Amino acid sequence: MARKIWFLLVAILAPAASVLPAAAQSPPTDLTELNLEEILSLHIRRAGGSPDNSRWSMGYHFVWARFDGNRDGTEDVPLEQVIFRPGEETRTADNFPVVPLEISQRAHLLEIGFAATERLSLRLLIPFISQETDHRSVVPEFESFRISSSGVGDVILSASSPVWNVGSHFLLATAGLSLPAGSIDETGPTPRDATKDTQLPYTMQIGSGTFDVTPGFVYSGGTEALRWGGELRGTLRLGDTDRDYTLGNRLAATVWARRPVTNWFEPSAALVAQRWGRIDGEDVSLRVDAADAPSPFPYPAAVTDPAKFGGTKVVAQIGAVLCLPGYSFDRYTVDLDFGIPAYQNLNGPQPKEIWRIGAGWSWKL
Repeated sequence: MARKIWFLLVAILAPAASVLPAAAQSPPTDLTELNLEEILSLHIRRAGGSPDNSRWSMGYHFVWARFDGNRDGTEDVPLEQVIFRPGEETRTADNFPVVPLEISQRAHLLEIGFAATERLSLRLLIPFISQETDHRSVVPEFESFRISSSGVGDVILSASSPVWNVGSHFLLATAGLSLPAGSIDETGPTPRDATKDTQLPYTMQIGSGTFDVTPGFVYSGGTEALRWGGELRGTLRLGDTDRDYTLGNRLAATVWARRPVTNWFEPSAALVAQRWGRIDGEDVSLRVDAADAPSPFPYPAAVTDPAKFGGTKVVAQIGAVLCLPGYSFDRYTVDLDFGIPAYQNLNGPQPKEIWRIGAGWSWKL
């Protein structure tokens, strides 16, 4: 039965995967979207599909991802190979006068859920995002510098409804709409102009700048001793931003398993595969040439080049669900997880992810 469900999921979402270009270095808005998937999956893992009388739920979730160093394809590339030093080497499309090394991205998410009917659940997700990036550069006075940004991110409205249920196996259909509340006009001190703040690269912007839809499916099945499941979800960008670019579409697939150990502790393991696209168009303010004097190398750093957003990533994750005394798992829980990339194939050079951690609290009223 489980194999039939997976065939159904692949048949429905495989056409979407074929039109999604690949990506890896990611704006922090992707932390919000990935965490939305994890939030929904956690609810499914805990409840196991059993109904209760709770109509409202609330939650707080935190996710933190760290990037360090650069990768091209599946190989790490050292700083001296990525940085361009005038007079010592030839400038190419793969070396730059500015190189980001360490990136820290964090998202705090407030979740509010409402069971409108027995078959329709609604959710509102409000994120607050912050991040910092350390750089190395050959530009005088900017040999080592840090830029940062923070603010409210894109607000996500979503709905889910069961479409199939036999015994302990069931399938949910989900759909979401991301509203472009996050800023894409963040500025800061960069080597492009030492006298004033300038537009920050795509990875430092808080939102996507577009309305986005997020269709998906969640499957769960198992026994009392072991539960398992998976999810497929796409993110489709609608239109262009007012800065003439569009972030790439994205496809994410998750498989997970959890085992009840005690009445208050359930460990879990998961694999999260991600594939998302190059940027379409570009923010011309990030270039260092002019329209009347184009340069063959107009990008001061890889994170300003739309072509450098591409790749595939698989993250291995372990976690646990903790239940507070006096409550059941589907009522009041604390969730913890830690993940590291098991595979990264990047259209580089671009920053590589080192680890991610998450923690959350949820309560059904």
